[in-house]
Amino acid sequence: MNSDSFFYIGKTHRVCEDYAFAGVNEYGNHIAMVSDGCSSSLDTDFGSRILVREFLSGFNSIEVNNIVEMDDKTIENLIKSHLFKSRYIANELGLDGSSLDATLLCAVANETKVKVITTGDGVVIAKYKNGDICVWDIEYESNAPLYANYLTEESRYEGLRNKFGIKRQVNIYKISDKGMDQFCFANEENIFCIDLKTEQLDYVAVSSDGIKTFEKFDLISTVMNFTSFKSTKGVFVERRLKRFLKECTKNSIQHMDDVSLAAISFGE
Repeated sequence: MNSDSFFYIGKTHRVCEDYAFAGVNEYGNHIAMVSDGCSSSLDTDFGSRILVREFLSGFNSIEVNNIVEMDDKTIENLIKSHLFKSRYIANELGLDGSSLDATLLCAVANETKVKVITTGDGVVIAKYKNGDICVWDIEYESNAPLYANYLTEESRYEGLRNKFGIKRQVNIYKISDKGMDQFCFANEENIFCIDLKTEQLDYVAVSSDGIKTFEKFDLISTVMNFTSFKSTKGVFVERRLKRFLKECTKNSIQHMDDVSLAAISFGE
């Protein structure tokens, strides 16, 4: 296994509010995480980093083998506990509580299973050893994602529910040599998880929704460009994204939003 990540500022942002991490925890298992801060909240460039780093400390205190076996409710409670710790850190830094208004998508993998955990919106990508690719595009019609931060603030949670609802739409694209199938479903749970089998995968990746803001590219075209790894050795995500971004600059193609991608490879 190998893991890598990369994040990059978008055209419309003064600071990058995305953050990404990929690496190995104390138990030798791989973790890939991205967080996308809300542009209308304060200092979410700090918040996205605090969330990821606090959750990483949690993954080093609990074996990843246990995480992949947890049900959604147990994972939700774990997320809440780390959010309280993240809020303490933010407060110590003099940051507003809304600085933690950020998505959190992570994939955790052991030798047999992968658990993908998502809060808010974003994109999950899995390539299978048979060559098939599956893409989960998680979005909210209101464009008001249910950030994990709301789960520990009842008034904000109820305010979001009453004004926009908390229903997410999961658009699934399955790509094979026979073409592409697409379907979608609605989900109103506080978090959304995906369970995968390590032995079936070439790689799994998580991305912020900035992947959907490249001019002249639809989501699937960008996904294919992001993940056309010639090799998954070393800094394979950084290497691929830098090359793609260079090609975009050369062809005057811009992306509006910040972009982050973290991936775990089960190959080389």
